[in-house]
Amino acid sequence: NLLEHQTKINAETTLAQNKEATRMKRIQEEEAAALDKEQAAAAASLKARQDEILRMLSDRHNQDALSYKKQLEEQKHFEILAENCGDMISLHKGTNGIFRYCSPSCAALLGYNSDELKGHSFQEFIHPDHAEEVQKELEGFVRTSLQSVVRKVQHGQDVTVPGQDNTLRPQLFRLCRRDGTNVWVERTVKVMLSKIVSSLQHDNVEGSSPSSSPKPEDEYEMELLYVTRDVSQRVAMEETQRRTERMQATATTAAQVKRDFLAFIGHECRNPLNALFNITDFLADTSLDDQQRQYLTTIKQCSSDMLRILNDLLDLSKIEAGKIDIDITPFQMRGLVNEALRTMHAEAVKKGLWLKSAFDANVPDWIMCDPSRIRQILLNLIGNAIKFTERGGVRISVDVQETIDDICCLHTRVTDTGIGIEESAVAKLFSMYGQATASDFRKYGGTGIGLRLCSLLVQQSMGGTIGIESTKGEGTTLWFTLPLSIKTPADKPSIAHPGLSTGTT
Repeated sequence: NLLEHQTKINAETTLAQNKEATRMKRIQEEEAAALDKEQAAAAASLKARQDEILRMLSDRHNQDALSYKKQLEEQKHFEILAENCGDMISLHKGTNGIFRYCSPSCAALLGYNSDELKGHSFQEFIHPDHAEEVQKELEGFVRTSLQSVVRKVQHGQDVTVPGQDNTLRPQLFRLCRRDGTNVWVERTVKVMLSKIVSSLQHDNVEGSSPSSSPKPEDEYEMELLYVTRDVSQRVAMEETQRRTERMQATATTAAQVKRDFLAFIGHECRNPLNALFNITDFLADTSLDDQQRQYLTTIKQCSSDMLRILNDLLDLSKIEAGKIDIDITPFQMRGLVNEALRTMHAEAVKKGLWLKSAFDANVPDWIMCDPSRIRQILLNLIGNAIKFTERGGVRISVDVQETIDDICCLHTRVTDTGIGIEESAVAKLFSMYGQATASDFRKYGGTGIGLRLCSLLVQQSMGGTIGIESTKGEGTTLWFTLPLSIKTPADKPSIAHPGLSTGTT
């Protein structure tokens, strides 16, 4: 029994051990399976992370490749632009102005090619008169620009947007060229911010945030872009303009002085002339013999000539100053012409000349203008014709050139049979003190201001035209055309203009 019991116990013990071994094996298998699962998951996660890192590296590589390609394209475009630009484009390290790059146009501006400028400073070529001021302004600009960039980086602002902070206003100065000549240039300076910003942001990332006062510029990898333009022609034009303005101001002052002088002379001369006229009138009423009366007539005629010349000079001064008065009033052109002929009749008789007038049937009876100014023009033209005519006479004709509504253009011609004028001398007759020839002046006299006065009165004051037709040895025709208003019958004055008549001489 004991043996059987022991055998039974051994059998149960063996069975229990087998069960335990089976259980342990199952546990080990389960643990191995779990471990294999965890390892597979870790491997999958690691592979996924490796794939993600590889993808990120690939994307970064592609971005860098695109960025590098873009930089190459931009550099190529910059080089094409610089090589074909008329301005000199150059890159410089810091404010010392050492050339890093210079466009080919530097040869035309400075006389040096790009290779010769390497290692040299831009400041070497600035004219001594401007060097200190230009350099001082540049250094101040760079310092201010750096401070602005530091503040923007501190506040997280975008500094890649172009602005005024990194661009210096154009500087005007002279450069010394290779051949010793000087050239006026205008230079614009721009600070290249990319490397400076990268340095500041790198410092900020490392925990050393930039201070309000930037480091010295030599601690930054700084580049300055210069665009230098030749402005010699512009400077010369501006200088010419300033010189012209000074000359105009001087001329204006001189003209004013002349007008003031003429006004003073006119006032001072008229008083003794009026006294002379009064004395001659008193003497004419006394008993005089023929010779004395002839002398008196000569004195009176010379006084009248002086007064007429004085009045012409004063009128010229008024016209040039734009202060001439045109008194618009109704008058009869026929009566005005014939009255002028009667005034000049005595002078024509002395030379044995005839005076005639002719009027177009369409000439209006009454017209509107300043009869005193037209009379002044007629007397100057008739007197000029008589002066240069030895035989024959002078004829005045008035025609209607055109009529539009109540405006008619009267064309008046003063024709003489005198010495005529050479074609080359015609152009200067209407200029101030203009004379056909010096010999004519010595022979016939005159001041040369009568035709100038007529020209200004007709063209500037009355809006008409004036001209001359002449043949040497055959005679001359001086003409003028004026646009005049026609006076209707209902508006006619009750009496004719004083001193005018409508007869024919």
